[in-house]
Amino acid sequence: MLDPIDHLEDPAEQRPNLAADSFAGRTVLVVGGGGSIGAACAWLAARLGAQVVVAGRKPEKLQAVVKAMGERGLCAAGVPVDIRDRASVESLFDELAKRALPDLVVQSAGGQYPSAAIDIVEKGWKAVVDTNLTGSFNVMQCAAQRWRDAGRGAAWSISWCPHVGSMGWRTPWRRARVWWPSAKRRRWSGRLLASASTALRLV
Repeated sequence: MLDPIDHLEDPAEQRPNLAADSFAGRTVLVVGGGGSIGAACAWLAARLGAQVVVAGRKPEKLQAVVKAMGERGLCAAGVPVDIRDRASVESLFDELAKRALPDLVVQSAGGQYPSAAIDIVEKGWKAVVDTNLTGSFNVMQCAAQRWRDAGRGAAWSISWCPHVGSMGWRTPWRRARVWWPSAKRRRWSGRLLASASTALRLV
């Protein structure tokens, strides 16, 4: 699978459009935190004061993000998870709940096989569905169920369409949708967290 965004501005240098303490005292879980958009969200959340947990299938990518953030004095931890496996996702949230239930979950894990629908092989199709649909469902539902019991929380899921744009959904509380043109994709992390900051003030 290919990461849809090959080039992002350095997240360590990206200029925040929020106050430095916007996420102070918050715990932010970024699933897919080893990828470009996820890592950018993790960096920005940490720079805004959050305790950040990055999760994903490849520990080496997670540790690279955690190490780089630690060198800047930012607080982050990496936890492996396979979002296609419901038990793995449940285990992730159960483990996090022992310390602190995340206040915000960003689900950015996903990918595509660059192939026309008429040519895509069955294995590729299943991989896309299992990751982008089933995986996102697993993450969002596990988060929502725990927040329902706790009475708080906000979740965002990021999808990307190269010829259309991207959409982010905040669920299940006060459903909202934000549309961002694909031409502005390198600014996704800032806009996402700006919207999420508003969402967290509502829950």
